[in-house]
Amino acid sequence: MGGTYADVPARRMAYDRDGTAVVTIDASNNITELTTTQKQQLNDEATTNGLIGSSSSIQKLAFVFPEARDIKAFFVCLASGTKGAAETSTNTTNGLDGTWSTITGQSTFSSSTVMNDDYRDSITDHADVTNIKGVRFNISSAACEFNGVHLFGDYNSATGNRLTLWDPTLNQIIDKAHFDFDDVTRSSNATIQFRVKNSASTLQANSIGISFEALTDASPTLGSQLSFSTDNSSFSSTINIGNLTAGSISAVLYVKRTTLSNGQLGLWAGRIIAKADSWT
Repeated sequence: MGGTYADVPARRMAYDRDGTAVVTIDASNNITELTTTQKQQLNDEATTNGLIGSSSSIQKLAFVFPEARDIKAFFVCLASGTKGAAETSTNTTNGLDGTWSTITGQSTFSSSTVMNDDYRDSITDHADVTNIKGVRFNISSAACEFNGVHLFGDYNSATGNRLTLWDPTLNQIIDKAHFDFDDVTRSSNATIQFRVKNSASTLQANSIGISFEALTDASPTLGSQLSFSTDNSSFSSTINIGNLTAGSISAVLYVKRTTLSNGQLGLWAGRIIAKADSWT
């Protein structure tokens, strides 16, 4: 819910749950993969916890995608230390191998112990870098600690079994700011429409559930303030929209914001999840 903040340059990647491997690489080229919890903490908006680095042996923090992606921007928050160059690769498999290229003009990114509201003010834009399999950030000081990393971009292609949040009227993926409720007041509500597309080329998505997740929550919880509906009448915290055959698009769905009278003030973010129980 971004209010007067600039729109994000592209959709923010949910790399903590989309199959992306996030690794640290030490001076001896040993690769250590982050846990799911560590990836969630790195991808949230919290001011503390989940610090990655602060070791004289750690040289790089790398993100290895399960498929090619187009990178449009990133936000990096450092709790301490000095970062090095940002690099991308079209062919890495583990964050260390492959050919790497420095992102031109990307020597500066946010350095702060406070992410909220930096994570919307300090996003680093650049010309599209396409067909990327990996992104990594080099570390220039032993005391460097990453407090947060947000990556913005799109899947390079629609290959694979994927459910995509789709525009409610146009035949296209939702715009990057589609779910931004802007400035809101307490004791108010608003509704946004969307659809879901099965982007798989051959497989049917079965028993598709729609839900909401916030890595950095508010008080009262954001989860209690967002609900979903298939008819814009009956709303619940989760809904099931049944099956979608390959390439098909759901009927219009609704997400409703109901801001409570004691809702927490500030800038908050979350994500809508469409997940199939199985693929056949």
